[in-house]
Amino acid sequence: MSSLPLLVAWCLGAGAPAKEVSPDVSLLPGKPALPLKLAQGSDLKVWVSYRKDAVVLRVETGGAAEQDAGAAPELSISLHFLGTGPTALGSTYAVTPREVRPADETTPLFAARAVRLSAAKTSGGWTTELALPPAALPRWPARGPLRLELGFNGPPGAVLRLPEDFRASLKAKIPDDVAALERRPGGWAGYGALQLPRWLLGDEDLTPALVEALSTDHPVDPDAVQVPVPRHISAPDGRELVAVIAGQDPYAVEDQCDVSKELRLGFYAMKGKTAIRVLEWSAGNCALGRAASISLDPGGELSIGYSNGGVTTFIWSRDHFEQTQLGRR
Repeated sequence: MSSLPLLVAWCLGAGAPAKEVSPDVSLLPGKPALPLKLAQGSDLKVWVSYRKDAVVLRVETGGAAEQDAGAAPELSISLHFLGTGPTALGSTYAVTPREVRPADETTPLFAARAVRLSAAKTSGGWTTELALPPAALPRWPARGPLRLELGFNGPPGAVLRLPEDFRASLKAKIPDDVAALERRPGGWAGYGALQLPRWLLGDEDLTPALVEALSTDHPVDPDAVQVPVPRHISAPDGRELVAVIAGQDPYAVEDQCDVSKELRLGFYAMKGKTAIRVLEWSAGNCALGRAASISLDPGGELSIGYSNGGVTTFIWSRDHFEQTQLGRR
């Protein structure tokens, strides 16, 4: 760990502001760090700022000055963007002067590794600075205010309002129907109204394996659930189509069907670094049965036949599939 004299001087500018700000703090690029007013009884002192594409937190913790980094108190920092929907779980980090690691199983390891950490001893304990780039932050809204809830060793106690520079750091045109974005290993996922992401952006050109990894944490092997997913097919506009299955198999127990479970099938049209979900539909539930056949004809009609006898058809409409019939027998 490096010492922080220059870093602290940068954060404080000509000196820490004498007046504390309210819990709703607006961060602006290039402005001095602002102090946060934490819950009464907290022994932490926290300053926040925005530098380039990162939210910067400087935390002063108490403790004996002779403590080494291994004995310093552990700090818990929770993060959650408002307006990202009920499926956005947020992130929680466990922080010591030596490391940042996930504090729970819903916070990904790659996000913790993206945090830039510096720490130094002080006469009263430790000063720790964390720079959190977009890759270290949880799912954030694609439009509207960027309001980040922040908590230290407990529930959220402040809301930071991030500048539009944060969104611009992605350097990509986000589709209008994408409501929230989330960093994934190897790229970004943009979420809309349905379960699977609407839009994918890779750090490099996409492959079928990367599309699957970006779209779901728990991809389902089509062969394991007996869904005959077609491979090496193209959309009528020439883009390669990649099929992804997610969810839970309602037929996992032989001769039974669990109505609380469903398999979802997503088709992504992939080109270069981007992919758009052009269809999301059921691959298996108790009403329809299991998807027993999936075919795409040269005219752009996609048919899904189910084990219960129904057939659902879709037609290609400019840049996606639209349903034409449901339950044909």
